[in-house]
Amino acid sequence: MISGKTQLLGVVGDPIAHSLSPRIHNHWLSERRIDAVYLPVALKSDQPAADLRVLRRSGFIGLNVTLPYKTEAFSAASAADSLAREIGAANTLVPDAGAGWQAYNTDFTGFLAALKARTDLDSLGGAPVILIGAGGSARAAALALASLGVRLTIANRSPEKAKAMADALSLSAQIAPLSALESPGHRPKLIVNATSAGWTSAGLASLPAATHKDGLYFDLSYGEAAAQGLGLARAHGWAVEDGLAMLVHQAADAFALWFGERPDALTTLQRLRAPS
Repeated sequence: MISGKTQLLGVVGDPIAHSLSPRIHNHWLSERRIDAVYLPVALKSDQPAADLRVLRRSGFIGLNVTLPYKTEAFSAASAADSLAREIGAANTLVPDAGAGWQAYNTDFTGFLAALKARTDLDSLGGAPVILIGAGGSARAAALALASLGVRLTIANRSPEKAKAMADALSLSAQIAPLSALESPGHRPKLIVNATSAGWTSAGLASLPAATHKDGLYFDLSYGEAAAQGLGLARAHGWAVEDGLAMLVHQAADAFALWFGERPDALTTLQRLRAPS
């Protein structure tokens, strides 16, 4: 039941209809009998930071922010934790003491939790890794990978944007155009695809063959947006992981910031992956 006392939370992005975040968070809210509802908020805006501040003044008590507005979410906040400041992007907004937002980045911890479930993180120290993309999600993934001590290459349609991201994050990384992914000279142990528009729309045509027995292709997208890239990676011998586990782990961290209690991410992930 939604009443005049029901609190509002949501996920903001464009597009947003595909998002599983409402299903995840509304289940957790129902389990705990919290009088709140979590909504998808489609936003098409040339001033997204201002619009995110309007949502706070409109009564929202928490937001997740997804593509393409993660850097703007950071700008919309009156304060930010150290991780969001270091990344320069936010995916979780929490009310401050007034009518504004505090910015957090749970993509960083969500990515590492999902990656840890698929591979030994210690084995990545010194290993060659390719990160595809240079947007808000890529910033969190890049910093997380750097914390593991990998040898990082950032491939992007615009190498200049990739270099700007690496410089802003003070990362030691090689910069490459997307066409470099087709070179047989690349022998990465891990490929992370952080592009936002799906495989073909991002301008990606091929992948290097897997040369490590435990080589992993990790797509931060899930569902249809990830399907083509995952299929291509399998055809080239890669083990694959989509972004659903990352989504659930970052959601659990966000829920804890809003309500002081972290839901069981693994149980939720099993429920989402179960055949319908």
